[in-house]
Amino acid sequence: MRSSLVTSAVLVLLALAIAAHPCTAAPVAPAGGPELRAVMEREIPRLLREGEVPGLSIAVIRDKKVAWSGAFGVADPASGAPVRPDTVFQAASLTKPVAAYVALRLADRGVLDLNRPLWSILPHPRLEADPRARRITARHVLSHTTGLPNWGEDKLETRFPPGEQFGYSGEGFVWLQKAIEKLTGTPLAELARREVFAPLGMTRSSLVWEEGFAGTTGIAPSGAVEPQPQRREANAAASLVTTAEDYGRFLVAVLEGTGLKPATRAAMLTPAIQVSSRYSDPASPPHHTLAWGLGWGLQGPGGRDAFWHWGDNGAWRAYVFVRQDGSAGLIYFANSHEGLSIAKALASIAVAAPQQGLDWLDYESYDAPRHLARKDLGKALRISPEAGARRWRELRATQPAVVGEELALEMAQDLIDWRRGTEAATILEAAAADQPKSAKLQDLLGTAHLTAGDLQKARSSFERALKLDPKTPSRLAEIRWIDEGLEARKTPVSLSPEELQRFTGDFGPRHVTLENGRLIYRRDGLPQSWALVPLGNDTFAPEGLGDIRLRLTAKPGGRATKLVILGPEGVQDESPRDGS
Repeated sequence: MRSSLVTSAVLVLLALAIAAHPCTAAPVAPAGGPELRAVMEREIPRLLREGEVPGLSIAVIRDKKVAWSGAFGVADPASGAPVRPDTVFQAASLTKPVAAYVALRLADRGVLDLNRPLWSILPHPRLEADPRARRITARHVLSHTTGLPNWGEDKLETRFPPGEQFGYSGEGFVWLQKAIEKLTGTPLAELARREVFAPLGMTRSSLVWEEGFAGTTGIAPSGAVEPQPQRREANAAASLVTTAEDYGRFLVAVLEGTGLKPATRAAMLTPAIQVSSRYSDPASPPHHTLAWGLGWGLQGPGGRDAFWHWGDNGAWRAYVFVRQDGSAGLIYFANSHEGLSIAKALASIAVAAPQQGLDWLDYESYDAPRHLARKDLGKALRISPEAGARRWRELRATQPAVVGEELALEMAQDLIDWRRGTEAATILEAAAADQPKSAKLQDLLGTAHLTAGDLQKARSSFERALKLDPKTPSRLAEIRWIDEGLEARKTPVSLSPEELQRFTGDFGPRHVTLENGRLIYRRDGLPQSWALVPLGNDTFAPEGLGDIRLRLTAKPGGRATKLVILGPEGVQDESPRDGS
């Protein structure tokens, strides 16, 4: 309920703030003419309002120049502070082309060999058990052909032989960063400043947070307002903060080949690999018009039409699309998980070209019926589960082609990921009323009930799913986990305040405090907190969550030294006490 109230309040403030600050745009250069400015100043406030995006930093390319840039909406939905021309946004994965540019400049000077295995420069401790990883090169990283996952766990392994197919990977860029830093003896943040930002006049750009920057808060997929991260360490895949005008200067440099040998610039924007037909499935057949160069996505036959990229850091989204001939281009940053829902609309104004990359990524437009239905249901759920179920039935009756099992499964999975199991269960139960023989709905309903802490309902749903289709994923581990939890509830454990105090502390992103005689668990990035119910002398269940338990290991009579997250399949994660 607390999250729902926060979200509702933010949406009200957001609407008022955008109305109060409709536009603070100003032309940078006369190219593009007054018509471009007039259209942008008319359409962008509407798109922000209808797309529920708080703020925007945007620039348009015309004839290899930054023709116009603007700042719209609000940087902080809570206070209504406006976006200014110098307000910096998280660039998310738009960091990668900048890191690629640094790598290519170093290659031109002979510092970095794009075809040399990174292992020979800096072995990767998380890839020790994978012999294929020893073949990964900088060229593989820049073209996303390493075989590495986007982000992985403590141990990594390649999913396919390096160089054979496309597979988007942030892990590869982080490894390349560390190799470059070893070769040069210089942190990447300083290299980017020296090789890119200073020469191009990008005065409001950095891979680490700098004092004096004016940042933004963002609206996360969960609806929570996230503060501006102030990173102190560079990440080649995701840590850039910048403005659209600054990034526009970088795009002009890419178009002109500034600072690169002609052959290097050509290689950057020439297909190195066709991407898979589905972003979510690297093994799917090649896409017929999308490819990847060295740092950039490419569109059109032979990649000749345009280069592009997107950024997604949850509460911050970004998009760039530039025609290869430099005639037109767009770059923008938004402080909302809805930020990419307006990308096609903005691109239709700025570049008038099909956005095949957005289709490949499967980002829905703000006005797509499916997207509108999801938002409509989300608003109803924030009122109450009953309102959500009622709205589902209404939309199901009027839009049966849009509102059905697929939407229920997708939306419920998102809600589960955001720890909103009760809301997920509401949607799934409403969908299951129409399709009572769907094993998929019952299986995910079991997960939703488990997440919400309703163990008995979770058990029943899992059993129904197995009866409907024995081929559904085996849930024996979950059922055993549930039975253990139900049994533990029969014999509650009581711990003294002194015993509870031993378990308090900060464990990386996880925090345990003692409040009014109860342990309280919090996790960075989540607005909720949970009271911990003792299941034993060192094991606790977060009240209202059924899919995890916490084990706080401690020496006899001493304070807890490690927090272990347990799930039905065993240990999920571990966090040592800070400073231990």
